[in-house]
Amino acid sequence: MISAIELRERLQYDPSTGHWIWLKSPRSGWNGRPAGSLDAKGYWIIKIDGRSYKSSRLAYLYMTGDWPLDEMDHRDTKPWNDCWTNLRPATRLENVQNRQIRSDNPSGAIGVKRHFNKWQVRINNIYYGLFDSFEEAVVARDAAAAVTHGEFVSLNKDTGT
Repeated sequence: MISAIELRERLQYDPSTGHWIWLKSPRSGWNGRPAGSLDAKGYWIIKIDGRSYKSSRLAYLYMTGDWPLDEMDHRDTKPWNDCWTNLRPATRLENVQNRQIRSDNPSGAIGVKRHFNKWQVRINNIYYGLFDSFEEAVVARDAAAAVTHGEFVSLNKDTGT
């Protein structure tokens, strides 16, 4: 693994944009050019000495001098946005809590689904009740999720619901 010192010698990170520039590129003529490419999931990947690194993890190393202990979370759920203010270290469980609503979600709200003539709320397979109105169910789900997930919560109000 690359060290923070070696990383800072070879690449320059702009915390306000999340972009990287080669200072000492392994390829001739690449100094001063942008580093990295997007993978199939939308994450910036930078290859150094034959090893691929997620840009978000390199940003943490660059800014703090240490590797993140676990994963890096993108606050806005956009994997290509590696601005420093958008990144935070997270456990796997925390990281999966911060997500956008799935495109195949029939209700249009996270954790809320139609159950006969009512609206059911579940978070991580924990049942939180049935509600007469969709709006009540959304409010109840978001309140329970805020307690359960803390700063990593994805609220339905953030999704436009």
